[in-house]
Amino acid sequence: MLKKNHSYQAHISDQSPIGSGIATLKGHPIHIPNSIPGDIIQFKVIKTSSQISYGRIIKIIQKSPHRVTPPCKIASTCGGCQLQHQSNSAQHEFKSKQLLRDLQAHININASDIQAIIAAKHPWGYRNKMQLALSEDNGQLKIGLYASRSHRVIDMPHCPIMHDEMAQVLPIFKEWHRQHPIPIFNEKTHQGTLRYLTLRYAPQHQELMVILTTAAPFPVPESLIKALKQLPAFKSLYICKQADPQSDQVLTAELSLAWGTPHIQETLFETTHPLSPTAFYQGNAKLIETLYETWIKIINWNGEGCLLDLYCGTGTSTLAFARKGGQVIGVDQHPAAIQNAKRSAQLHQINAQFVCETAESYLSQHKHPNSSILVDPPRSGLHPALIQALIQHAPATIGYMSCSAKTLARDLAFLVSAGYHIDQIQPIDMFSHTPHLEIMVRLSRPNS
Repeated sequence: MLKKNHSYQAHISDQSPIGSGIATLKGHPIHIPNSIPGDIIQFKVIKTSSQISYGRIIKIIQKSPHRVTPPCKIASTCGGCQLQHQSNSAQHEFKSKQLLRDLQAHININASDIQAIIAAKHPWGYRNKMQLALSEDNGQLKIGLYASRSHRVIDMPHCPIMHDEMAQVLPIFKEWHRQHPIPIFNEKTHQGTLRYLTLRYAPQHQELMVILTTAAPFPVPESLIKALKQLPAFKSLYICKQADPQSDQVLTAELSLAWGTPHIQETLFETTHPLSPTAFYQGNAKLIETLYETWIKIINWNGEGCLLDLYCGTGTSTLAFARKGGQVIGVDQHPAAIQNAKRSAQLHQINAQFVCETAESYLSQHKHPNSSILVDPPRSGLHPALIQALIQHAPATIGYMSCSAKTLARDLAFLVSAGYHIDQIQPIDMFSHTPHLEIMVRLSRPNS
């Protein structure tokens, strides 16, 4: 058995689901972040058990041919990206293998059943939303993401995956705080006021929203608004109160508009969507059009019967399908998202209906014969009651979009056992330099 704090040399032969390199010594697996297959490294054991060990790179003895130099100076410590040191082609190979493993854990499927990953032509500067933590170190404000498996904030001087207009907020906010040192919330003592900084950007309209989460009511000083007005894209400032010291939820229902417009706007397929602070919108601004073009093509809805878009969010997908005509209904449990979707439909005179209700509640109470149903659930997947309602509803077609291969595979197993056939699986690289994929699946009911 390996000894903690001892160093060893190993060849990296595989990757874990979160992208860490895996070495094997005497049949014992060791997971080592920031290493990739093909590396030969010297590493230190930081945790060990009879089943698995974890290590930290001391030195790279021989680089993998797929290793590249990350453009981000904090890529090895920041918890945002796990794969910046791996070439894009090698990232896709790893993600394809991991997707197959996750699916095969629940359903009978082969690699040939999965389409090649749709690559991002622009894998940098794509993020249109970032939730950043605040902390203080010797009187200096730190803004960034947490280090992996910790609540230690890694200060982010620049982030190459976010839009430049968002990145410009960071030095302005730091300078404002230097001049007006309002206490930063301390997770250990539960003292302080400022907790999180959320940035949303709509590149089509060049509009920026800033949301400051605080531990107590916070009268916004004019100095902060004046500082942010240096940015031409700045349109909205919200204050979000998060008074529970035990919770790390960034955005709560206690939101108040401190300055500017209540929404920023983004356009997709000639449809303008108002975005409120909590409204869901795909996070990759540079690939979103390709995502929904592919989604529409895969579902191949002919306008007949009813199309139900469950977990519809701001109606991005719903309104795209509604332009084809026919009966289209979007369902989501978040009032702000439904309000935004209704505004978009009214603005563009698109005939679509939107309902504020949980997906499982709506589907269990309404019958739509000869329907097609789309689902785009959160990472936790479909609610068990919704799966049963789907099976009982027996739609001709089910479209499932997911950002979690594990919960997707679990849910597909239920639908396949109920008689549905998987027609197509299409992954797309919406989350470059991370282990994650967006996955689109089309299922059909035989003889429908």
